[in-house]
Amino acid sequence: MITEHRYTVFASDLVRSRQFYENRLGCTLSEIDENGFVATRDGLRVEVEGGAVRRKFGKKWLAEAGIYITLVVDDFDAILAELKERDAPFLDDVTESADGRRVTGIADPDGVLYEIREA
Repeated sequence: MITEHRYTVFASDLVRSRQFYENRLGCTLSEIDENGFVATRDGLRVEVEGGAVRRKFGKKWLAEAGIYITLVVDDFDAILAELKERDAPFLDDVTESADGRRVTGIADPDGVLYEIREA
């Protein structure tokens, strides 16, 4: 039985990553030290560790990302408005999935993709 889930992402620039997770995604940061930090918001917990090599973003970087994290939100309009107010780096416009739910996406400074999906 899985009793908890956590995500660890690696950052090439911890200062830029802290700014993204706190200022753009609206997370609370804790356990901050020279090696990384923990970003939490509602049911999300992301452990961010330094030491990653800065990625080069070519034309196909989105397809080459390899993973994305889906955040299912109960009030899509509210989170969308908040993220826009926070000047979050949206990847595209809001679209509708095959099941009729609205989705959009943002990426952290190292290309970790977050899909924002309507519940």
